[in-house]
Amino acid sequence: MQALHEILVARYPVRPAGRWVVMKATIGGVELYVMAYAWSHRGVKFFVSSCGTTVQHEKNYISKFEDEFGNIQQKELPCPTIAHFLYEFAPLIDEHNKARQNILALERCWLTKDPWVQLMTTFLGMAVVDLKRLYRNLRNGESARAMYLEDD
Repeated sequence: MQALHEILVARYPVRPAGRWVVMKATIGGVELYVMAYAWSHRGVKFFVSSCGTTVQHEKNYISKFEDEFGNIQQKELPCPTIAHFLYEFAPLIDEHNKARQNILALERCWLTKDPWVQLMTTFLGMAVVDLKRLYRNLRNGESARAMYLEDD
């Protein structure tokens, strides 16, 4: 990861925001893509994926930051498709995790240090939250896709 960061900085020494570099590797017959994406002048995110694409997405990422006077500024940055997918769906993943961990709270009810039980509890919680949302939305005549587009 450090090598990718150094390549990114070397290739784009001034204003690297909105730039990315990709490394491709084959491990055990599986093609992996490792990408370093500069989303601001200070921050770099790293992605590892076996699917998706690293070409530029048609929508730009909107970076928000404070200027020297404390005003909120916005800047549109080019974004690879795989990073756009993360930025678009990460809030939905957070909502799902909140429903599983705080509302259902199986981990608090079934205290254990066994990692296999913890993993199975996580999978059970994910299934219960999905089924609850599916039932609620289908009962109301909505499509199954709508179950991820609203809060609990």
